[in-house]
Amino acid sequence: MSAQAPALAPAQALAMVGLPDPGGDPRALHGQARADYELAAQLRSHSVHLEDLLRQSQQVWQGQAADTFRQSMAAHTADVTAAADFVAQSGGRHEEHASQQGIALEILKELGIQIAVTLAYIAAAALFPPLVAAAEMQLVTLAAQAGRLVQWLADLLSAVVRFLVRARAWIAQFTKLTWRTRYGSFGYGKLAFDGARDMAVDVLSSLTARGITGRPMDITMLYSMLGSGAAGGLVGGLEASGFKKVLTESGDIARAADGLPKFVALGDQAKTWVKSVGRKPVGTRAEATTQEVAAAAGSAPLRASSVLPGSAADGTQGLSRAASSLDGSTRISSPPGLSRITSDAAVGSLGRQTPRAAGRVPSRDELARVLSGGPDPLPDTGIVRFAEMPPSTQVRPATGGSGGTQGAGPGSGDLSRTPTVTTESVGSLAPLLTARAEARKLGLRGLPSEGPALVKEVTQAQSAHQAADLTRSQAQRALRQADEGLAQAQQEVAQQAQLVATVHARLWAAESGQDIAKAAGDTAQAARTAAELAQARVQHSMAVEAWQAAQQSRSVAEQTAGAAREAADEALSAARGTGQKLESAVSRQDAWEEFARAGQQVRQETSAPARFAEAWQRSPWKEGYPTQYTPAVQDGGAQLRPLEWTASRVGGLPRQPLEAIGATKVWQEAVVYEPVKGFFKGALGSTLSTAMSYRPGLTNDLVWAGVPLAGAGSVTRDLAKGWGMNRIFPDKSLEDAVFRVATKSLGKHLHGLVMTEISAAPR
Repeated sequence: MSAQAPALAPAQALAMVGLPDPGGDPRALHGQARADYELAAQLRSHSVHLEDLLRQSQQVWQGQAADTFRQSMAAHTADVTAAADFVAQSGGRHEEHASQQGIALEILKELGIQIAVTLAYIAAAALFPPLVAAAEMQLVTLAAQAGRLVQWLADLLSAVVRFLVRARAWIAQFTKLTWRTRYGSFGYGKLAFDGARDMAVDVLSSLTARGITGRPMDITMLYSMLGSGAAGGLVGGLEASGFKKVLTESGDIARAADGLPKFVALGDQAKTWVKSVGRKPVGTRAEATTQEVAAAAGSAPLRASSVLPGSAADGTQGLSRAASSLDGSTRISSPPGLSRITSDAAVGSLGRQTPRAAGRVPSRDELARVLSGGPDPLPDTGIVRFAEMPPSTQVRPATGGSGGTQGAGPGSGDLSRTPTVTTESVGSLAPLLTARAEARKLGLRGLPSEGPALVKEVTQAQSAHQAADLTRSQAQRALRQADEGLAQAQQEVAQQAQLVATVHARLWAAESGQDIAKAAGDTAQAARTAAELAQARVQHSMAVEAWQAAQQSRSVAEQTAGAAREAADEALSAARGTGQKLESAVSRQDAWEEFARAGQQVRQETSAPARFAEAWQRSPWKEGYPTQYTPAVQDGGAQLRPLEWTASRVGGLPRQPLEAIGATKVWQEAVVYEPVKGFFKGALGSTLSTAMSYRPGLTNDLVWAGVPLAGAGSVTRDLAKGWGMNRIFPDKSLEDAVFRVATKSLGKHLHGLVMTEISAAPR
């Protein structure tokens, strides 16, 4: 920053970010200083002029009066000189004050700009994604009458939202990559991602802070980037690594598909310990919530359901626990209040059973229905499709378990209440949400632009099916003709075979008559039988030739019929294929039309502000891309809750459901775990970067004071991040990285101001 005060007008910029304007005008102070300097120069010139007059008066004026006058003038000249010095000193003080005030205003202006940029970053992370998603939800309600501009805008906003959701799904999946042995697991995915993310965040925050202050880039940016990346990667790798084995309820080691043991991550263990702060002990053993092993358990061969009730995924507490034993293992067990769930292989045709919460007291009406032989008032499954529900249906809240009710998120409410589920009780967007979920299940995305494409697809499928059906009809006709020709050829072969048999009998009779005539010596009879024999032989030869020709014709007819049958089968298969495609296209078009009608219904029945407020909460950015909903109790009423999501393959990793944002962090994790981890990361990163830039004898030793300052800054940032995680932006996402850039750029600016003063201090 320059020592000269530029022409500043910081009041507006400071007011925009809530900073008071300290007042004062450096330009006026500089003007006053110049006026003081000019007055001092004039006084000195006047003093010199008086001294010249005194010297000249000595030549022309002598006497007592002259001496008295010169003494008085000498004193006056000295006073003028002293006044000039005082005015010059005042000008210097004005100049110094102007410079200091200019620097202060420049710092405040830079700080105001930094705060404004930070707020812009935070808005981009916390407001832009849900705003875009809510706007996209508003546009999709126009699907029935959307023009090209609306279709284009909806596609654009949907692409942005889908990119953000797919990005966080990929990040969550990539950070779970681990290398496991018989003795432990190493989370290389989180190490790589956290290290790369922290380096990128450090570079962007440094560029932001330096761009505002006007400082050029230097080698210290590289040191800071490397230090932040190394610290972030090290802490992330430790968080995802583990050495404690997971045990099943029977005491066996839980193993993955490759046969290696599963381990509880160190970060999950630390979070479990932190969450125990302020809680009363449950038993004699050190117990932890299921969140400790949720990531490690996965699809382990547990006796309890693979979806563990009581975790943060379903909002209930106490339904399942993972207890840590002294041998370094984690045991997963279920309390007595739950029915044990066995695998399908163990129960055979009985299938899976859904556990019920202990302590459920049936009402008088429910007892009466049971005693009278009526239906079970508490069905095991709470999955009810909204489209199939009557206007007033009693629905049991969805509970965690293997009965197909996973997805019960936080706030599942009182399990003993069964509210009436109607369109009004589950929200005004319920028809649109369920219709869009059905469209997603058929491979659609629920966008206005899909309507014309589906009409074209149905038209093409109809044309293809009609052409295939016509070809099938022609092939069937050709097959019938070929079969008729084959039947005629077979009949001709049979007739010729019968004729050959008849002629052969005549030939045998003629040969026998001739032999008898020769044996009797009857010459006349022999001559007559010889003529009959010759004629019979000719007839036999002709009959055999005709029979062979008929056989050849039959072979040709069989080949023709076989080819016609193959062609008919192919045509039938093609017609069935085009029929299935047509049926699929019609189903997709019907689903889209139902989605468009639902959007039109929502627009007619709800106001724009209410529709936008609900779209803000139920947008794909927050809920993911559900393909099925289930009614459940939430906040004392019925709500539609996502049950299944669209699976997508992102970044070469296995298919991953595009799920909703996870649950918010508990206060122990946000206030204790995240800040402590942040202090360690910030201090370690600052230590590494300072060590790389430190030059003994040249660098002020006070620069090491930046290590605890960096740690304290990380604590402040992580306190805000821990509170906002999964509340205003999702964890492990691009929005999280943008929020980190925002807070770290402000921290770097303040850290730079402090370190500039520290570095300038004497050693």
